[in-house]
Amino acid sequence: EGGTAVGEARIAWNNSRGFASHEIPGEGLAAVFGARETVIRPVKAARLIVAPSAQLPGLREGETVRGDAFEEEFAPNTGARVLARYADGKPAMVENAYGKGKAILAGTFLALSYERERDPSTKQLLLALAQTAGVRREVKVSGTGTREIEVRRLVSPQEQLIFVFSHADKPANAAIAIRIPWSVGRATDLETNRPVRFQKESGGVVLNETMPAKGVWIVKLDPAA
Repeated sequence: EGGTAVGEARIAWNNSRGFASHEIPGEGLAAVFGARETVIRPVKAARLIVAPSAQLPGLREGETVRGDAFEEEFAPNTGARVLARYADGKPAMVENAYGKGKAILAGTFLALSYERERDPSTKQLLLALAQTAGVRREVKVSGTGTREIEVRRLVSPQEQLIFVFSHADKPANAAIAIRIPWSVGRATDLETNRPVRFQKESGGVVLNETMPAKGVWIVKLDPAA
């Protein structure tokens, strides 16, 4: 019924009873992802090279993306599109149309790689996959020293609680743009109970704050009356 599924190396290798599949992806998912495994190599760091047909935002043809743990080669089905290859030219990431949506299979662990290494190439690939799937960024942080600013939210139809964490050792001047499905009427600092200034923009608000080193800021947003 539409949407995008993304899988990583050796998906459905075993079934619910622990038996290995004769084909990987198993459990019929080879038809969904449009490819099957031919070779698997354990590696410390995988290198995926963006293919000419990829058309992934922010990634150029021939650019290298870092993965982790495995380099799994695929034999794509007819009609599947190769998004990335390994240095030897073998398919490393495949996209397949299925039903009203699509499925993308990567022959490595992208999420694990980014969690461990924070490689910019891996980050851009994950963002590109989200963008091409129609995912819109709900929160954007900008400003001097904001690389280590983390934003979390608790959301309900009546209000939102915004938690801002600074993991940095220095102060940061943060501009936090947040998508809100309703018009914000009031913002309140929950520690001081004082009003917080904000700027309205299309589809949301922007909060500005100088975050102290290792600081935490909690803001409650209420809808306009």
